[in-house]
Amino acid sequence: MAVDEQEGSRAGGPEGARPRWWAEILLLGLGFGAFQLLWVAVSGDASVAIAHSDVLYRLEQALGLAVEPWFYGLAGELPHLEALAGYYYVGSHFAVTGGVLVWLWWRRPGSYRPLRSTLIGSSLVALVCFWAVPVAPPRLALAGAPDTLVQRDIFGSANPDGGLLSLANPFAAMPSLHVAWAVWVALALHTTRHPLRRAGWLYPLTTTVVVLVTGNHYVLDAVGGTVLVLAVHSALGRARAVSRRVPGTGDPAPEADPARPPGTPGSAPPPGRPREV
Repeated sequence: MAVDEQEGSRAGGPEGARPRWWAEILLLGLGFGAFQLLWVAVSGDASVAIAHSDVLYRLEQALGLAVEPWFYGLAGELPHLEALAGYYYVGSHFAVTGGVLVWLWWRRPGSYRPLRSTLIGSSLVALVCFWAVPVAPPRLALAGAPDTLVQRDIFGSANPDGGLLSLANPFAAMPSLHVAWAVWVALALHTTRHPLRRAGWLYPLTTTVVVLVTGNHYVLDAVGGTVLVLAVHSALGRARAVSRRVPGTGDPAPEADPARPPGTPGSAPPPGRPREV
């Protein structure tokens, strides 16, 4: 049976130590607040975002991936499904992600920091994408696409002045941050070898269906969100591996034998002294 990679870290050591709860609340609270302000601030020009959306949809048509009308057409025939998708779209995005963060902090402290870094790094890269290439969602760009949150007044979204949508960037479709965070949740369960790690991948799949049903994203937006998280996680993992190597050698640091004092045959040389050949 595979051994949980974090079991050893629970016993102690800097990587396995649980961060202080108040420091994490401060870090994540301030970070999320700043992200929210920047997310709204980088909202691009509507005409430019719609033009980018048109290019993206034409690309999907060329690739045979333009399935969005089928999804929101199905939801239109099932009103209860459409409403459920709207509440899922808003509620799960924060509740599930936040819940998994707390679980990692409490039960998998050795995995908490690297996975937290993946979540933050992915969100920051997505923010740059929203600023550089604003893309309108199908609900604002495609004829016939529903605006489920407004039509169903999900958490007051029909209110143009103080509703939920007043806190969002309407042209932040690519990459899909909803799908990105859902993939992060599945990745967290997978890398910590949680018993539900295989079933956990159903969560980003369900989220992808929901963002299509509600008219909030294209298929390629979901692909972009998935690639974003996996790429950031891989890049950060490689950076950590490089940082653990001995500076200037590219090789792992030699482990000294505690039974042999430095300088004796078979032991690691003292710092600054080359090994004798």
